[in-house]
Amino acid sequence: MFKQVSTKQKIIYLSSIIIFILICCIIFVNFMNDSSEKNDINFKSNNIKLQHAGNNPEIYSCGKEFFFITKDGVKVYNSSGVLKWEEVFNMSETPMVASNEDYVAIAEKQDKNLYVANSDKLLYNKKFDNIILNVSINNQGYASVILQNGDNYTIYTYDDEGVERTKTEIQEENLIPIATSISNDNSILAISLLNISPTELNLKSTIVLYSIDKKNNEEFNDNVIGSILDKEELIGKIKFMDNNMLIGISDKEIFGIEINKTKGIQEKWNSKFKNILTHSLYLNNNIIATVFSNDQDKNNDKKSFIVFYDIDGNITGKYYSNNSINYINGKGDNVVLKTGVLDRHILALDTNGKKLWQYNLIQDIKSINFIENTNKILVSGILETDILERSKKIYNNEQDLEDNVKEKSIIKEGLMKLKENNENNNKENTTNENNKLKDTKENKNKEVNNKEGIEK
Repeated sequence: MFKQVSTKQKIIYLSSIIIFILICCIIFVNFMNDSSEKNDINFKSNNIKLQHAGNNPEIYSCGKEFFFITKDGVKVYNSSGVLKWEEVFNMSETPMVASNEDYVAIAEKQDKNLYVANSDKLLYNKKFDNIILNVSINNQGYASVILQNGDNYTIYTYDDEGVERTKTEIQEENLIPIATSISNDNSILAISLLNISPTELNLKSTIVLYSIDKKNNEEFNDNVIGSILDKEELIGKIKFMDNNMLIGISDKEIFGIEINKTKGIQEKWNSKFKNILTHSLYLNNNIIATVFSNDQDKNNDKKSFIVFYDIDGNITGKYYSNNSINYINGKGDNVVLKTGVLDRHILALDTNGKKLWQYNLIQDIKSINFIENTNKILVSGILETDILERSKKIYNNEQDLEDNVKEKSIIKEGLMKLKENNENNNKENTTNENNKLKDTKENKNKEVNNKEGIEK
């Protein structure tokens, strides 16, 4: 038999459910909107959307402007999304871009053109006969470009006005230039060379330093200053940073080469990798960010982590992630990461490894860039790029604060009402049980009396 539920009980049950749902909704809304904590924020669009229809842009932010580069040309916008200037060109594929502070170098392998610009204008354009393998630029606007002609390679360097400084031929068999960098005092060119000799069992790399300061070239034979020889690794990245410290990143280590007239050339520090390097980034000419996969450590449930080094090899910070880190970009002393399977979760860190904020996007993204600071970001998807600004929930006046107090009072009152209803419900259930026991006892007494009457 089914237990008969009274109308009063139904009302109590229904009101309890409604109050519970309302409390959950209020708590959820507060959780989604409350951004007083650094890692719980909101972003809103400023409705400036840059269309690129699948033409994946290369975006670089500097100061209060950003470069928007596609195979159709380069555009520079201010932080509000207003076009400052543009230069139209036509490349067959997405160009390679090197950037450093206020300067960018843009090149495309098959197009054989080099464009150098700062945030104010296009500085110059160079046309070559051979294909372009790589480009670099320093913070003074000096650029270097690697050209390939069959098995021969040529590296040109140019000043910020497009005047050729040096031309270096690499004609030694089995040597391939991988990367270049020009010192920030415009005096030295560093070239990372890969040795692909068939007699070598392991990869070997050499970093050769050349003088591009014509005043000092008489001191050196063929402009060569010196070299760091025979590292059994692929040195894919090199960059001169503050104090002419050359930072190299290979598949096995990160290291710093110090160059000065007194001490000569020496490797000042290195840090061997125990995990697989997945991403790396030079920041602000004095910090290097390295991202690693943590699959080798079976005792650690963290899937990836990031380590920050200064130019002297000191670790300034670390951050461990429960998810894989799939992307890194940065500006100044901050980086932004994409994590997870869907590439929609982003978080910002400073170079001490401190989390500044985290945010979940609703669409797949290709790249993220800071504009000005960490409170304004460029989010680039498949079809368009959107400018998002951080919005905090701040009580700007007494009315906002009063509304928040009222919200909390509603939650408290609802919890008390729910508790009161539960207590009343329990009391009624107890009374019903007592009445049921009383009825059962009376029925038994009646049965006894009836039995005695029948016997009499």
